[in-house]
Amino acid sequence: YVVASRLVTILLVIASALVAALLQSVGEGWKIVLETGAGTGAVYLLRWYWWRINAWSEISAMTSALAMSLGLRFTNFHPTGSAVDTAMRALLVTGVTTVVWLVVTFATGPEPEEILVKFYRSVRPQITGWRPIAAIASEVPQSHDLGQNLLSWVLGCVMVYMALFGLGHVLLGPFWEGIGLLTASAICAGALYSNIRRSNWSD
Repeated sequence: YVVASRLVTILLVIASALVAALLQSVGEGWKIVLETGAGTGAVYLLRWYWWRINAWSEISAMTSALAMSLGLRFTNFHPTGSAVDTAMRALLVTGVTTVVWLVVTFATGPEPEEILVKFYRSVRPQITGWRPIAAIASEVPQSHDLGQNLLSWVLGCVMVYMALFGLGHVLLGPFWEGIGLLTASAICAGALYSNIRRSNWSD
């Protein structure tokens, strides 16, 4: 495992250097990161809510998202730097990646039952996507907190982005707009804390 991790690290450094040499700006690099992240976001989120997702689902999602992001760049698909073109590429990457990881998920077997049961007992995810495992671990109280978790997710995302843009405006202007965004971020942080307190995750 250690040798494999070292080899992968070396390959990642080489691949990163090659990609960086082809980029024309830091902003272009961030756009690739956003497009790749958009493609893998669904499987990373759904793995908590659907027992059928396995390691191959995530590997295929990461691989296809990266290949699609770089491929669209090299083929000049919507090549301008406009927000519309970036959104078009992100949507295409997300669509193709979703199809790939769903096909791989159904083409491969689930994780071993003992691992799924252990995960279910420890995490207690929303029962909707875990009913086959919940039937095995029937002693575990059923969770119905999907709505509350999604609210926490939205609040967390808004909090982080408002803080980032707010800090940028405070440093670079306009100052009061930055203060307003930071205030909104603080309000989201308070709401997120309150929502987590009501979730009883420590039970």
